[in-house]
Amino acid sequence: MMQAIAEGFDLMRHSKEFNLDLVKITDVYSHGSVITSSLVSWMSDGYKKYGKDLNEISGKASSTGEGAWTVEAGIRENISMPVIQASLDVRQASQAKPSYQGKVVSTMRGEFGQHPVKRTSDEVEIL
Repeated sequence: MMQAIAEGFDLMRHSKEFNLDLVKITDVYSHGSVITSSLVSWMSDGYKKYGKDLNEISGKASSTGEGAWTVEAGIRENISMPVIQASLDVRQASQAKPSYQGKVVSTMRGEFGQHPVKRTSDEVEIL
């Protein structure tokens, strides 16, 4: 779910046709939208803390293992987990190529689970 939200916000951020206010969009999604979500509410908090470009946040999205454990359990039970596996692959790729999507995932993780939010250092951001 976090990866899907990250992809959507990355796409909206790059919209050339519309001048979208991502902070306002998170507020709409947090109150009465069909896709109301605690994750989006936490993203709203993150935007308010770090700004819409999330410049202080590293684009390297980390993980603590729950997704990998879920994929492993799926393999043991012969249940396909393509979406979770794809999300893990994106997080792994973000270690070499930091991205805005990685920033969004990191922000949500920091807001809901108090996971450490890596700060931008000398890494090259792929925006």
